[in-house]
Amino acid sequence: MRLINCKVVRKYYRKSTLACALALLFVSVISCEKDFAEIGTSVISNTKFGVKDTILEVFVTQKDIDAVRGDNIVVGSTGDFWLGVYANDDYEKIESSLVTQLATQGNITLNDGASETTTITTSMDNAFLKFPYVATLNGKKDVTVKINGKDSTFMVPSYTLDNVLGTTAKGVSLKVYRNNTYLSELDPQNPAKVNSYKSDAVYEKGDLLSKDANFTFIPNANDTIYIYDRYLKNGTSFKDTLKLTNANPFLTIPLDVNKIKTILFDKINSSELTTQEALNDYFRGLIIEASGDENSLVPFSFVNLGQQFLTPSLEINYTNTVENKSTNEVIDTIKNSISFRLTGIQNRIYKMTDEVNSPSSNQVIIQGMAGKGAEVKILQGNQLQELKSKNWLINDATLTFYIDQSRDTTAVPNRLFLYKEVQQQSVQIQDTHREGFATFSGLLQKENNKNTSYSFRITDHVSDVLGVNSLENSNLFLRVYNTTDNPILNNVLDTIVKSYNWDPRAVTIFNQNPSNGIIKGTKKAQLKISYTEKKK
Repeated sequence: MRLINCKVVRKYYRKSTLACALALLFVSVISCEKDFAEIGTSVISNTKFGVKDTILEVFVTQKDIDAVRGDNIVVGSTGDFWLGVYANDDYEKIESSLVTQLATQGNITLNDGASETTTITTSMDNAFLKFPYVATLNGKKDVTVKINGKDSTFMVPSYTLDNVLGTTAKGVSLKVYRNNTYLSELDPQNPAKVNSYKSDAVYEKGDLLSKDANFTFIPNANDTIYIYDRYLKNGTSFKDTLKLTNANPFLTIPLDVNKIKTILFDKINSSELTTQEALNDYFRGLIIEASGDENSLVPFSFVNLGQQFLTPSLEINYTNTVENKSTNEVIDTIKNSISFRLTGIQNRIYKMTDEVNSPSSNQVIIQGMAGKGAEVKILQGNQLQELKSKNWLINDATLTFYIDQSRDTTAVPNRLFLYKEVQQQSVQIQDTHREGFATFSGLLQKENNKNTSYSFRITDHVSDVLGVNSLENSNLFLRVYNTTDNPILNNVLDTIVKSYNWDPRAVTIFNQNPSNGIIKGTKKAQLKISYTEKKK
């Protein structure tokens, strides 16, 4: 005898109590008669059934990849990117950097204030990178800063930075380079195919564009304004202030004024900058490189493109001094800025260093950015044939992985993802789209405020493997979940699993090692099958 594969009955059992399920089963037997007959099962109207469960051992082994996909070519806006260093002795240290192109500005008017009676002197004041933090507004508070040597107090919104990993007292080292490697959407080896970039891609560094080669940053929710100098024709300076929409906090990285003036500002309205294609060829983008041993990793976002001031950009400020031609009297001072959005082809660069505390034989590490995952094998040995020989109706199959509390659990992933490998291709497990991603789950589970486990409902998958027309019992793979893992995006089903992963979080789970105890009542990785069978 084989597994009963009557979908209708299984659906009823999932959604009803046992009493209702038995009543519905009686009604459903008629419509399922053909399915029962196909497996040689004798069903009569007064047959009594019982619901039971069994827990099976699962084999989990470390399965890592050298690099994840980090570009945005296929998926467009990839949401958060992380900048900084993640240093935790239990997991691989990750130095997370970014390569990005700039958006062209087209024609720009630099001579504001010009007329027949005036002369204009343009001074480029400064240049910097602006990265708005992902932050939550909590209210308002007073902030005091010095302007022209005097204390000035402002009432500003109060924010909390979201999802910052680690803390640092010294700051993370950041360097900005000109990228000399051309970024192409098409595969140079086969222009008929879309290109892709892995997180270990190597780029040729051009000029160091940072104003300070030793620049470091410490994430700070109070960084809601940036005060800088502007200059008149005679060299006189005056203060100006940048504040974002709703006073959202932001990181600024000052750039070398002379280099940015030569490379970009002096090229405004030239053929090199007026079209996107020309800009991408002339100025191939930026490499923003994080390094060091400080533990601070911060998410930034490219998603909010509708609000210019809340997106990462390269800012150039310049001032026009307007003078009367006849008297040389200064009649106006016009403040201007040019904002190059960080956009186009982007790629994340992850540099990894082995963990200080290596895992033991009973542990497996799952770490997103680092490409650390696990191969999962279910129904091994004689389990598969033994289950096929039973007259079971599968009500539920849940695969659970337990977290090892002896290793760091302060920054574990909010969700893991499970998929299968078929003919050397990564594909979705049927349950993700048949039953819905929320039912499939993989979400972090807690008990007594502790992060304890992750579970996946793979009922359809197990039923298909054990059914009349059995599917291959493919190996499964476990890793940190990414938004690109959803099988249905923009109402389109895609069963091919992409190799993106920009989540830095990590967790250690137990495998099947004997030191983890026997299968029942322990924290071993396990498959629990709930089933219905005819009572003897």
